[in-house]
Amino acid sequence: MAGSDSDVSHPNGVAPRKRVHTKARLLRAAVEVLAERGYAASSIDEICARAGYTRGAFYSNYGSKDELVVEVFDQYATDRRERLEALAATDLAPTSLARELLELNEEDSALSAVILEFRMHARRNPELVARLDKHDEDASTAFAELLARVVPPGSALAGLPPKQLATFLLALRAGTLTRILHGGQSAAQAHLAFTTVLTTLLTG
Repeated sequence: MAGSDSDVSHPNGVAPRKRVHTKARLLRAAVEVLAERGYAASSIDEICARAGYTRGAFYSNYGSKDELVVEVFDQYATDRRERLEALAATDLAPTSLARELLELNEEDSALSAVILEFRMHARRNPELVARLDKHDEDASTAFAELLARVVPPGSALAGLPPKQLATFLLALRAGTLTRILHGGQSAAQAHLAFTTVLTTLLTG
């Protein structure tokens, strides 16, 4: 049964724990709906129905579908960063880093496609461009901190500023994922090229 609007329609009167729970359910539902239907075909009503809430619950937490999707992207980036951090806590081999950057489970693949779709949607909206800029800046900063710890001192990449290296690798990853997502021989070639070149640069 859908949650009532009174659960979340008065932000100042809602217990923080309940509000966090509501947002978590909406985010989870958004991930599922977006993965199934893509950005353009997904509606707020579908996301609310999947989460078990009404539109009132949605609009007490988010101003628009765009705002929710940006938060989905931020959560996705956080999850991937935590996966990389877990690897970095071990003796991270260059091949492991290269492969992890392109590792896609079913949900990763779907959300990567949504991210590409959303970037195209956002390009004519300065506010969304600014939000994505912030998202990309945060991702590059976090990845740079990781690279500073795992890039071997003697490698070809060791002399580069970590932030520039992180920005470059994340952009290269995005382009490589574009080819991987549509499958075929091109996908296999792109995956092999990325892992081979990055591994060589990290160890050479």
